Formats: sequence, C-alpha cells, structure tokens
Amino acid sequence: MSPSSAVVRGCGTRQPGGIYLVSELGDKGQPLQHFLIDPPRPIDAEGIGLSSRGVTLAELGGLPCALDWVGVDSYPNVADFLEEVARFGSSRRVQGTLDFSALVPGSRHLFVHPRAVIENADDYWSYLPDPISRDYAPDSLPGRVLNGLLDDRQCLTGRAEHEIEPEGTCATLWWHDLHPDSVVYSSDEGIFEQQVRQLANAKRQMPGFSYHAFGRFEDLRPRYTPGAFLWLPIHGVHVIADPEGGTHEAALQKASKAGLPVSLEDE
Repeated sequence: MSPSSAVVRGCGTRQPGGIYLVSELGDKGQPLQHFLIDPPRPIDAEGIGLSSRGVTLAELGGLPCALDWVGVDSYPNVADFLEEVARFGSSRRVQGTLDFSALVPGSRHLFVHPRAVIENADDYWSYLPDPISRDYAPDSLPGRVLNGLLDDRQCLTGRAEHEIEPEGTCATLWWHDLHPDSVVYSSDEGIFEQQVRQLANAKRQMPGFSYHAFGRFEDLRPRYTPGAFLWLPIHGVHVIADPEGGTHEAALQKASKAGLPVSLEDE
C-alpha cells in the first residue's frame, strides 16, 4: 500500500507541484520496529549540514541516504512521527534542487529528531515503577508489539541490554516522553492522577489520527541531543499534480532523474 496521500499529517498535506520521497507499507514487508535505530545515534546536524528544511544527501553503507530533520513544531514527540508512519507510510517533501540522480534502488531515508537521544534516560528508568508491566494501548506501536508477549519483553526492538537493568535511551522510552502540553488528560480527577504517574495512558491527538501513550513525568527535566531514530527504504518519488499552475511539469523533469519509480499523483 502506498502512503496515504489524502491524510493530514503532522506537517500538513501534500502540496501541488511538490516532490516527495515515499516509503510504502505492505503486508509482506518488515514491521516498523525493524527500522528503528535503537539506541538512537547522536547527530551533529550543523557539522553535516543538516537543516530544518529539505534533506541532505550523504552516503551510508555505500548507498546514498537522504538525511531528514523531523521538526518539533510538527512532531514534538518522537512517537508522533513513528505512529504516523506506522499508519500511513512516509511521504516527505524534498527540495527541487536535490540531486535526484543520486537516488538509486537501495537508497535510504534517515530521520533525525532533536529529542531522539535522551541524555538523562536513566532518570526515566528510575521513575518508572515497573517497566515490564506497562499496559500499552493497542492503538500504539508498543501495544501491538509488546502486549501479550510470553517473555515479558519491554524493548520494542528486543535488544538484550534493554531488558535487564536498562540504561540509556531505549526506543520504548519515546512512548513515555510525550510533552505534557501535547497530551489530552482525563477530566476525571482519579484517572488524571493515574495518568500523570504513568499508571494509565493518555490520549495524543494528531491531525489525522490519535494514539495513547504516557505523558512525561512532571518532575523530569529532560536533556536532549538530536539523534537518528529511524531509517526507511525509499520506494519511489511522488510529484503532486498542479492543474492550475502546471508547476508539476518542471518538478517531474527534475524527479525523473532519480533511479527510482517516479509517479504523478493527484494529491
């Protein structure tokens, strides 16, 4: 299934004449947790020339890689972006000046978030009363992956070092680090008290969907470092039709230089 084009994403809707790198979902593909970078890798964004707009091309494992900054204005929580991709696939706009000829089969899309690496992650682990017994909602990625496992696994990617005496940033912590201002807490005083203690999950409303996770503990003062948290194979390039302005024609000409499937989409 190709990324849903009609959905309103955290970064908005696809724009006429825009060029988008897409990663598709499919029943026969790998689950999203397979593509998580766990633990996330610190990134010196300034050092590699990564900006908050557009993508930067680099080489990873001998293949071109599109480095992409996921901004907190659209996705204040790392889990926001992951939950969106899990539902709709990835569709990210890129600048028309990109060297599309560098994109070939096997090219990867590498995503960086300014809050991916939690420098004081050990504080989170000390606050969690019992990470193994977390009741993740079924509408969240941890809920689909971790609930009901016989081995009481608590790490989304199954890293052994995160199961016993966990320390450092584990991917699962992103669902325990929702910014309090982004969470919809219950109006019931008793339930609210459970939610702020992370004994009950709370609702996170995104533009095109909602999911449940845990608001950050009130007393925690997180320290973040930008980090690479997700990689995806680039399956193709979409150009969005512009019936009125015709800007898609020049965009198609640029995108056609890619060694990947290029298609003109209505929206």
